[in-house]
Amino acid sequence: MRSTSLVRRIPVAILGLTGSQLGVWIQAAPRHFFDEFPGAGHRWVSAFGPYNEHLLRDFGAMNLALGAVALVATFWFTRTMVRVACGAWFIFGVQHLAYHAMHVDMLDGVDRWASPFALVFVLVLAVLGWCAAPPGTRATALAGSET
Repeated sequence: MRSTSLVRRIPVAILGLTGSQLGVWIQAAPRHFFDEFPGAGHRWVSAFGPYNEHLLRDFGAMNLALGAVALVATFWFTRTMVRVACGAWFIFGVQHLAYHAMHVDMLDGVDRWASPFALVFVLVLAVLGWCAAPPGTRATALAGSET
């Protein structure tokens, strides 16, 4: 594997690792995630309303699923797989950012810009990953013979 191929996988790997880490944290300790995310004294989740274990576990499961798809795409680095993973992250990321951008007043101080910045970073990674996907053609992807 060439070093350029490794570098091109970085945005997809970060999405995969981040989603997996969040998903595991939420599934293992949903209340702790609610009270402490993102950490270091900042509380981005608890600022938005009462604790809801069902909602958090669903969000955790979604992060695990997106993370798993991105990690598979990191290793099975085909155009179709990378674009499916990054497209899914982008769709989720736009909706997630839109909500938080409209409710930035729920956070104080540095968190008012740090939270949306983190969500924009997810979108940037998704776009970088999409653009870094290896070349392929529509015909090979449809035929299932993509490498």
